[in-house]
Amino acid sequence: MLTGALLTYIKPSGHVPRSLGSVISQMEATCNEVILVTNQPRALLAHVPSSTRVLSGYNGMDWPLGGLYAALSLSRNPFVWAVDVDSPFLSPTFAHQLLEQIVRGNEHAAFPVIHGLPLLHHAIYRKRCHDTLYDLVTKDMATWDHFLDKIKWTKQEPPGLNGPELTFDSAGPIEKKQEAL
Repeated sequence: MLTGALLTYIKPSGHVPRSLGSVISQMEATCNEVILVTNQPRALLAHVPSSTRVLSGYNGMDWPLGGLYAALSLSRNPFVWAVDVDSPFLSPTFAHQLLEQIVRGNEHAAFPVIHGLPLLHHAIYRKRCHDTLYDLVTKDMATWDHFLDKIKWTKQEPPGLNGPELTFDSAGPIEKKQEAL
């Protein structure tokens, strides 16, 4: 029912994130499929279990949207939990709360919100969001803003994670969307 999609962008230095193994382990405990989407799949093959599918992100889009596109395209399940390897938190319990929110409200996606900003690549997406991204790619409009304008989405604050000590670097141009929240 749920695919865990770990979106991992490897910088030119080739540094493999230290948290990779622990994030995969947490996803394996929650998801019946785990995929790793990266810009350098060969660099990570030796660092993941054989049960993890390693995919290349879609090159026609900026990262991490290109990684999300690949994950949605190749997921074997109707829902995808897309997580950046450097996310400020990882909570399988909260992921299931987001999933329940999508199913209950017939949403396309559910995002955690921290300090009023949605974490676009630490969210639950319906696989059918791929169709929306495909349409945007064919129109050369594949950006986070256009994507969010086209899908029905919801938000939820993770319990206990909005304190002043928590900071993060959210991907994508979300400033316009913050006003709509």
